[in-house]
Amino acid sequence: MYSGVRRAGEGFIYPLRPITVDPGDRVPPIPTRAIYCEIMPLLIILAVGLWFVFGDPGKTTANWFWEKSAAPWESVDAFYYPDRTDLTIHQSRVNLDDVDACRIWVRSAAAAQGDVLLMRGDYECGVGKIENVYDLSVYRITVR
Repeated sequence: MYSGVRRAGEGFIYPLRPITVDPGDRVPPIPTRAIYCEIMPLLIILAVGLWFVFGDPGKTTANWFWEKSAAPWESVDAFYYPDRTDLTIHQSRVNLDDVDACRIWVRSAAAAQGDVLLMRGDYECGVGKIENVYDLSVYRITVR
């Protein structure tokens, strides 16, 4: 391997003096303390910032910790279908606190229809409304 001097407007100058590496020479240590103490916090802040800009941190966090239930900041919408063969007829209640409140409301709506055991009807609880697409509501999860 050769080293040389490079000047503005010129290429490398040849002949160059060879670089000799002595096996006894110590390799300078990698500055790991600088990497972990100065650069890593900046990379973490950058990653979290990109997550907030391009991702959906509320939905992602809810999926991590509240996979089958509502996160504390999410609302639950209840849908009761008196006839499970005709899903166009339904009763609904929005902005319930959690999935248990949804189930309680559905049981009371079914009891009012004379279907205490939900033999004829059906229900679902939509957790974390994401968006409306025309007449359709999109939820993070739907549970029974």
